[in-house]
Amino acid sequence: MSALPPAAARQALRVVPGLLLLAMLACTIRPEAIAAVFEEPTATALRPTRTPKPQPTQPAVLPTQPPVLDVVAPPTPVVALPGIQQSLVDVYALANTAVVSILVSAGTDKAEEGSGFLYDSSGHIITNEHVVRTAQSIEVSFASGEKVAGRLVGSDANSDLAVIVVERVPAGVVALRLGDSDRVQVGQQVVAIGNPFGLRGTMSLGIVSGIGRMLSGSPADQSGAVSGTYTMPDIIQTDAAINPGNSGGPLLNLSGEVIGVNKAIYSDSGVNSGVGFAIGANVVRRVATALILTGKYEYPYLGIVGQDEYSMAERQALGIAAQPGVYVVSVLADGPAAAAGLRGGSIRTAFGILQGGGDVITAVEGLPVMQFSDLLSYLAKNTKVGQTVRLTVWRAGTLLQVDVRLTARP
Repeated sequence: MSALPPAAARQALRVVPGLLLLAMLACTIRPEAIAAVFEEPTATALRPTRTPKPQPTQPAVLPTQPPVLDVVAPPTPVVALPGIQQSLVDVYALANTAVVSILVSAGTDKAEEGSGFLYDSSGHIITNEHVVRTAQSIEVSFASGEKVAGRLVGSDANSDLAVIVVERVPAGVVALRLGDSDRVQVGQQVVAIGNPFGLRGTMSLGIVSGIGRMLSGSPADQSGAVSGTYTMPDIIQTDAAINPGNSGGPLLNLSGEVIGVNKAIYSDSGVNSGVGFAIGANVVRRVATALILTGKYEYPYLGIVGQDEYSMAERQALGIAAQPGVYVVSVLADGPAAAAGLRGGSIRTAFGILQGGGDVITAVEGLPVMQFSDLLSYLAKNTKVGQTVRLTVWRAGTLLQVDVRLTARP
């Protein structure tokens, strides 16, 4: 081992004592002090800092105001209504566009208004004869508000039906379909759509309260004079509200089929009192077809007088107490029944003009008839002028078969 040079030895001697002193000091430091060096500072040892207060800024000035945006609400989802409500809504949506308001001018300052409905795609519209009876001009208004001139095609006072035609049908308007009035039942729900008191597109709800009714009236000839009396069969009775302005509008079932044409109300006040009447669709179909083709309708005519109801005392006096059927009160001269040998009453009774001894019609073409309305309805819906029908007749206790050739109603 070589010895250090003298100068280096002296330098080492000076360094060693310093190192020894540091080692002694390190040995005197307590562990707590060492741990304190590495602890996190406490909250009290921290000085809070102040957040500078924000200074308001001036809004930027735009050369023009930004556009205002419209907020559009999302569409309300269509939800089906419960029960019959949805059916009624659907019927109205289907039928109302084809129901029209008919404004009739008779050359005076006052115009009359009624209702009607589109019958086919050719522009034919069905209404009541009494709505257009005195018309010099006809204006037809559709539910959309579009107005079109109308022209009378033909009318029939006996059934109180008329057909007019328009040259143009608004886009999207579909004709209504006629139903089968023979299938109508008392108690079924129906709606009437029309323009009562000028209130366009009004719908009322009710039931069929009677079928097979008859209405008597006095049609007017071309001069406006009363030309006689007639009995209109196959009338549907309803409690759906029918008021002035509803005349000529449709009575519909809940499938949207026209089962009748609203005609009249039974009321002492002139407004609805719970009983309205509509012409059955099966009569409407026959009459409207003839009016479109020829401008008129010829009724098959039997030529007898009868009535629907007899009291027990009346039936006893007539000698028909136990015999169902249509009693022939009288036979009109020169008519088909007279030519076939039918007999009316000729034996005086206590009931004045109601005389006994007349024939009782029990069936037509083998189908039983119980009331006068049954016989008239069958003739109106199933026969035509020139046709021969076979009647079963009860006469003084004997059943006879009588053939009658029908003629046109005079």
